[in-house]
Amino acid sequence: MTSSETGDWLVSSLDASAAPRRVICFPYAGGGSAVFKDWQALLGAGVEVLAVAPPGRDHRHRTPPVATMDELMASLVPHLMSLRPKPTIYFGHSLGGLVAYEAARRVLSLGDDSVNKLVVSATQIPGASSIMKGSVANMTDDQFLSEIIALGGTPEEVVNEPELLRFFLPQLRADFELYERYRPDRAAPLRIPIVGLAGTDDLLARPEQVAQWANFTVTTFRNGLMPGGHFFLHSSPASVLSFLSP
Repeated sequence: MTSSETGDWLVSSLDASAAPRRVICFPYAGGGSAVFKDWQALLGAGVEVLAVAPPGRDHRHRTPPVATMDELMASLVPHLMSLRPKPTIYFGHSLGGLVAYEAARRVLSLGDDSVNKLVVSATQIPGASSIMKGSVANMTDDQFLSEIIALGGTPEEVVNEPELLRFFLPQLRADFELYERYRPDRAAPLRIPIVGLAGTDDLLARPEQVAQWANFTVTTFRNGLMPGGHFFLHSSPASVLSFLSP
């Protein structure tokens, strides 16, 4: 993927900047913009696909990861606000769903009305109980790896490659610690529709938990059930992409 008009934070695989619509994608814990590398081709020339590239991964692997959601938003939101206005959907998977929610909440409060839908995928609501048994900050690397593997919170292709897993460890730890520190504000519900996608076999964000996102919008909420576990994003991409229409 290549850098977009906002530099390192948002990248695209093709130049679709003239497209009438835009989708901005927020990756799961430990993931980067490469998670969405095929989406531009799948969605076609009528949609501009931009993927968020957090510090510490992809082409930014030498950049220190951010420690808190507020720090992440302070750096990311100005780039989102600088985009040329067009109808935009925010999509986030797992931790990316919470990041997408926070970004949407903040850009809307700053007067950016181009964001017209939020799609949260395999994501529990802000303030939900932690999925970890203890504090990530107090775990050794081996304890942390054992727990996230047991939870099923890491893509299978990474779990099956020990060297790859070790490479991703700093990114994973940073994201899980960010989630652990996240304290959402008691904000008013969003004034845009929300779609909540849930995997039928997902134990980390069960369908009934994802359905609670209905309380976070004053307009419409739509629920979508996907076959598979936590990473149905990869196993059922066509089903996921069908929800990214206006």
